[in-house]
Amino acid sequence: MNLKKLILIALSTITVSAFVGCGEQNEEEVDHQGNQRTGETVAIVNGQEIDKEEFEETKDYFAQIYEAQGIDLDEDEEMNEQVTRQVIDELVSEELLIQEAKDLEISPNEELVEEELEEYKNEFEDDDQLEEQLGLSVEQLEQQISDSLMIDKLIDEQVQDDDLNISEDELKQMYDQQIEQQQEMMPEDEEIDEAELPEFEEIKSDLEEMALEEKKQEQVGKLIHELKDESDIEILY
Repeated sequence: MNLKKLILIALSTITVSAFVGCGEQNEEEVDHQGNQRTGETVAIVNGQEIDKEEFEETKDYFAQIYEAQGIDLDEDEEMNEQVTRQVIDELVSEELLIQEAKDLEISPNEELVEEELEEYKNEFEDDDQLEEQLGLSVEQLEQQISDSLMIDKLIDEQVQDDDLNISEDELKQMYDQQIEQQQEMMPEDEEIDEAELPEFEEIKSDLEEMALEEKKQEQVGKLIHELKDESDIEILY
């Protein structure tokens, strides 16, 4: 998800229904994204189960990111546990945002859903190759795109850029931090050529965009925190 932009207490025991017939599914065996349940659950959010298979797929994605940075989660027990908690929290947060959007009767633009779906499908020879490469059916991919756009729409409605005030001093502080980071990246025996550094006004609009995004993320974090306080969440893993 895009966020994967595809984004979470008391323990309890869950009884999961067995499959009814060969290859058939009932409503309790499929989550809201259309994914087949494996019979194991890592969390329950207001009655909605988060399946262990979804958790493992998401964690595998995180593991690949860490591996690219030279960190093997299989060999770092402490980091592995941190990532496990992080992934569960991400999935719970995503579920809370989806539920909030539905409660507010927010729905994604169906044309945008179709456009994004077609963009994905165009990357593959056919639907079979898409499903093999992504590990998702076309219907599941469409649902994930729909959820992602619905969350984006919720955030846009709940967090307005006009409400995020950014002062000139904040932007200049960000500029100074960027310059310091550039200098720290230089070898110890070399000095940065100040003539090559951009002036504040040259990158002011970029800094403002970064500051807006940071403040928006802070507001999203507050929204998720409020939703958690109002919700019945059980972590089972």
